[in-house]
Amino acid sequence: MKYTEIGPSYWTKDVDDPHGLLAKSKLSVLMQYDKEASRRDRILWDFHLGWSDKRYGHTSLAGVRTIHMVLADRSPNGKSPLSQRHINEGNRALCKRGYITEIDKGAGRNASRFSINWDLLTEASEGRFPPSVSLEVNANDENSSVSPVGNASVSLEVNAKGSCVSHKVDEDLSTSTRLKTGLEVDSKDVSAAPRLAGLSAATAAAGFEDVWKAYGKHGNKTASREAYALIAPDETFANHIAARAASWAASAKPGKGRMPLEKWLAAEKYDEADRKLAEKPTKPAKPKAKEVEADNDNEVVDEVTPPPSKRDQEYIIEKAHIEPDRFGEILKLMMRGVEDGLCRPRQICVKHRRPEMQEAGMAEFVSLANACGIFIGKGLDADDFVGRRILITADNQVREPKDLAEAA
Repeated sequence: MKYTEIGPSYWTKDVDDPHGLLAKSKLSVLMQYDKEASRRDRILWDFHLGWSDKRYGHTSLAGVRTIHMVLADRSPNGKSPLSQRHINEGNRALCKRGYITEIDKGAGRNASRFSINWDLLTEASEGRFPPSVSLEVNANDENSSVSPVGNASVSLEVNAKGSCVSHKVDEDLSTSTRLKTGLEVDSKDVSAAPRLAGLSAATAAAGFEDVWKAYGKHGNKTASREAYALIAPDETFANHIAARAASWAASAKPGKGRMPLEKWLAAEKYDEADRKLAEKPTKPAKPKAKEVEADNDNEVVDEVTPPPSKRDQEYIIEKAHIEPDRFGEILKLMMRGVEDGLCRPRQICVKHRRPEMQEAGMAEFVSLANACGIFIGKGLDADDFVGRRILITADNQVREPKDLAEAA
């Protein structure tokens, strides 16, 4: 299948805002033609497109832990489809192929900032695509269910086993096929579930059997096989899981119950260190207090350093939204420390089926509104809290910053 430009390019047609929803949708479609892109890459690409914020120059400010938390929050079962290790590797892969650039490298709790390559659509309209992107689709390929989206600007020609089939798309955009997001599943798909990357069904089954035996056949085999399939490891990673399973089985404490394999896989224990067989070391004796000379020669005074105490910290609210849960509704905040620049979440229950929880949550909500200088009324929206500066005291109470309180 080849791409021929016959007019205004599909990739930039009707795109008035290069950072708008239509541009993000087409950038998501562009990823569908990347032959090196995995399910992991597509999830992260769509995340960064949606997470970009115009207040920060249309960049995506998100660390691995934040991405993992948000993906879990959006998942119906409350579990992230990607582990923190996969998220980190996926970000590196997107940077390598030119989709994003890490302009601020995070360290510790500091989030990384990624610049999105918004010029991809312009380059695609000129026929210049990333090296891994190809608009040619093999009719016999199992991924042939991902088909290009056409309109008045492109002409698609498919060579199906030697016979040339020309398919011209309706020039009226109102009657043409709607823009595909890449999330559709049709009858040509092998499976809607994640595929084991680069492994045949027989090899994948053998990989699971190796893990099952290495772990000592402990657990529910059917549930363990399903948990293993969700990880979708390649051959190298499958060998890593089997090796870690053997190490965990060998480090089990005699007479102690072991975690079943299905739970071990779901908890991603294969990325953790082995348990220690040795007894817990005894705590070293506390060092003697440093002796300091007193005012007289007959007295010795101990110099005692007081332990660090918690302190008040100011934060700026960067994101705020209300989400329903099974008990009611929760106001979720993402705050950034004014001094240390670290992101910290905070949740406040604004609606609960239990009266005592409802009362406690509303008391905290009122404290937050007062600290932000917001009047609580019928027109109050979660976005009203964005950009407000608040003070979190050492005992975790929300207060108005001291300089604002003194000014008032």
